[in-house]
Amino acid sequence: MEEVELVFPTLKYKSQALEMIEEAKKYDSDSNDIFAGYSSLEKYTTYEEWLQKLKRDLNYNNISPNRVPASTYFLVRQRDSYILGIVNIRHFLNDYLKKYGGYIGYSIRYTERQKGYGKKQLLLAFRNTYKKSINNL
Repeated sequence: MEEVELVFPTLKYKSQALEMIEEAKKYDSDSNDIFAGYSSLEKYTTYEEWLQKLKRDLNYNNISPNRVPASTYFLVRQRDSYILGIVNIRHFLNDYLKKYGGYIGYSIRYTERQKGYGKKQLLLAFRNTYKKSINNL
C-alpha cells in the first residue's frame, strides 16, 4: 500500500476537495452516509468558509452550543498529495453524540475504495486521538 498521512485542510487542497464532493454526489447519491467525516464541507458556500469553520472547531470557546471541538483531516497519498479520504475526530462527546454519533466519522473517495485506505485512515485517526488524550493529561 502507498504511504499516506493525515493533513489539515488548506487552500492547497481546494480543487481536490471540491472534486471529492462532486464524486461523492455522483457515486453515492442515495447513501445516508455520503458525507461521513466531511465536517459539513458540502454545505458551505465556499471552501474558504469551511476552512474557517475547521479552525473554529478546534477550540471549545469558538463553537456554538451543543457542539464539541473536533479536528478534520484529509487522508493524503504522500507521493502526489492526492486526497484519498477525509476524517473528523471529535475531542470529546456530549450526550447526543454518545448516543447517536461517536468520536470518529470518515469516508474514502468512491474511486479509492477497496484498497485498504479506510483501515489506514482509521488507524491514523486513532493514533491522533490517543496522542491528544495523552497530551491533555
